[in-house]
Amino acid sequence: MPLALGGLLLAAAMMLVMASAGNKFTERSRLVNAADAAAYSGAVWTARHFNFIAYTNRAMIANHVGAGHFIAYVSWIRYIEDTSSNLATVTSFIPTVNAATRAVKRFATVLRRLAEIEAEIFVPGVDILNRLYFVAQAEAHLSLVINSVDDVMQQTAAEVDPDILINDQGAIGNFDPLVGVPIRFAIGAQRLIVPLFVRPLSVVDRDRELVGLVEGTYGARVANVRGEMSTEWLLDRGWEVDAFLVEVEKEFDTDHLLSNDVSNWEASDKLVLRIFPSNPFDDVTKITLGRGRASATEFDESYRGIFAYYGQTLFEAGNHTLPILALATKQQSAAGVAEGALGIRSEGVLSGLAVAQVEYRRPRLGFPSLGDGAEEFANLYNPFWQARLVSSGI
Repeated sequence: MPLALGGLLLAAAMMLVMASAGNKFTERSRLVNAADAAAYSGAVWTARHFNFIAYTNRAMIANHVGAGHFIAYVSWIRYIEDTSSNLATVTSFIPTVNAATRAVKRFATVLRRLAEIEAEIFVPGVDILNRLYFVAQAEAHLSLVINSVDDVMQQTAAEVDPDILINDQGAIGNFDPLVGVPIRFAIGAQRLIVPLFVRPLSVVDRDRELVGLVEGTYGARVANVRGEMSTEWLLDRGWEVDAFLVEVEKEFDTDHLLSNDVSNWEASDKLVLRIFPSNPFDDVTKITLGRGRASATEFDESYRGIFAYYGQTLFEAGNHTLPILALATKQQSAAGVAEGALGIRSEGVLSGLAVAQVEYRRPRLGFPSLGDGAEEFANLYNPFWQARLVSSGI
């Protein structure tokens, strides 16, 4: 019986050791899965912040250009009212025609008054809304600073196992220095780089890049980067009709100013009648039938358009990438099923390491091709930031 009991005890001990070893192997797999989930969730969380900033940058640009549309419309409706008023005066001796021109004038006057009332609300509203967008960007950036990506990854790992720690400096002390020192340095650098990846910029920073982008949306600077509606209202409000020795031309002008102090949109419209248009006395034979003018500062003296915006700290050609490292650790003593039994004690930590990546990648479907081998520079104007799991291991 003593030999049988000794054999049973030895077998039980061996089974406990084997069960503990198997459980630790399972725990290592869970740690790798937790590290994968944590790294990916941290990268997704960071990418969403970048995309939010990109969306709000686009919204501010669209709002500012929309204010330009509205100023052009106010100028145009004033020109219509002035032209119809002048025509009503000229045709006052023709009853039937005069009734029509006066009706047009009255209708144009109503539209002009409504447009001016709306402009008194819309133009300052754009200014206020864009300032609020910038405040929202600042809040998103503050979230990157205060709500560390480590906290986000820790919450993800805790859903797998509450005993798992992410990027714990104390656990790294159990590693061999050849492994622990580089990991410790990478985690420390990550805690600085993520919140510093973006920064606030004024509208004239980086050689007035934002100004160029705003004007590029309606073709003022960049060909093939414009919308039809913007082009029509801001750059293509003119027309011309020739009839025998008479020429009627609709002239227009749109000026845009975007600065750190006061920004402005100015628009003018004019209808000109030229008799013998090719004669050397064009100024003498030119008659202005009607005109209109409008500006953003007319409705908001302190109009800024775009107060400021957030952009990348580094600005260079190519695709920027931001690695997100997640080191998942767990004490071995919390992983074995035989801890404390028969004097079995485990020391050290189990670990799993994963690296995800936040990268800027232009979608291939639904967007025009940039050409063979061409890449779009990483930027915070398009919400093309996405997360990708790069590697993982024990």
